[in-house]
Amino acid sequence: MCGVGELCQFVVDTRKAGSAALSVTVDGPSKVHLDCVEVPSGYQFTYRPLTAGQYAVSIKYAGDRHISGSPFIVTIKGSLTIHTDTHIHSVGIDLKEPGGQLAKCLKFCPGIEI
Repeated sequence: MCGVGELCQFVVDTRKAGSAALSVTVDGPSKVHLDCVEVPSGYQFTYRPLTAGQYAVSIKYAGDRHISGSPFIVTIKGSLTIHTDTHIHSVGIDLKEPGGQLAKCLKFCPGIEI
């Protein structure tokens, strides 16, 4: 799982998609830098949320058409790990799947089909 300050990642499987534009955004309480790399099954996306709250992961294909289940709602819990003389604060995540195609966690999701 990933939480505040941790690297979150997921894979969009485009092997059966055909040729068209793919658009992925992550919107939430903090601005995130979304990175993308091509992998054998499609594209792997990574981002690091810096604030707890709900994030909407929108995946669109061939223009403005959301894939089934998009936007996916991800609830990031916790706070940044803060080291003080006596305390270390922890982080956590809670994920809801409105469309059912996003895997159980966003840490690594091997099979979102378009």
